[in-house]
Amino acid sequence: MYRLGMDQSKNIAWRLRREPFVLTAKEGFKRHDAGLYRFFGEAQDWVMQNTTLQALMRFKYFMMKDTPSLPRPGCDSQRNWNTCGFFLRTRTTADLLGEPAAEGIHQDGVEFTMTTMFNSNNMRKDSAVSTLYNLNQEIGVQHHEADPNNIIEAVQHLNYLDTLLFVDNELSHSVTPVYQNNPRVEANRDMGVFFTRRMAKKGGGFSAEPFDSESSHPTLPAAFSTGSKFLS
Repeated sequence: MYRLGMDQSKNIAWRLRREPFVLTAKEGFKRHDAGLYRFFGEAQDWVMQNTTLQALMRFKYFMMKDTPSLPRPGCDSQRNWNTCGFFLRTRTTADLLGEPAAEGIHQDGVEFTMTTMFNSNNMRKDSAVSTLYNLNQEIGVQHHEADPNNIIEAVQHLNYLDTLLFVDNELSHSVTPVYQNNPRVEANRDMGVFFTRRMAKKGGGFSAEPFDSESSHPTLPAAFSTGSKFLS
């Protein structure tokens, strides 16, 4: 995992210091580890310097810039953006079913969620379907328990850099398991998941408020422009 601060007034992104990751049921995440402080391994500097990753962050920044959205309750519309990025592999074998979202229908506790495919192997064509639901849909139930009337759209990541971007606090979503095409060979799916929201409001009660530092990473600093000389 890595954290990025994004300043829209200066068009700059910079790597933030490591902090625990936390999501609660109040933020649309109902699972056994909801509310727990979780630490993940850190992305190394070469990852942050990768121009493809930086281009993805610029794309997300550009799409967010003029898209109306409301801050999460407890977050501050006057503060900078906080992005948490994860690189995830989901594996399925004869003895293990890989579930990208075992929690079922959920929200990510942010304003904008973006997911990008990097690679897949031996994945059946009906695997890992992402479904978006309106806010009438109950959180915490499995995808097959959803009310079909609440479905907005269902999509799949199938190719390199296939990307889905949505306003997280205006809907919920689910992802079905990864299935093997050849049952004798492991199936896997490599994804980037990028969560972005406004920084927490002081005293606002957001779950990550104690950890929303804007301090640069002390040992793995990185910064890059989010602006473009072609797009304004």
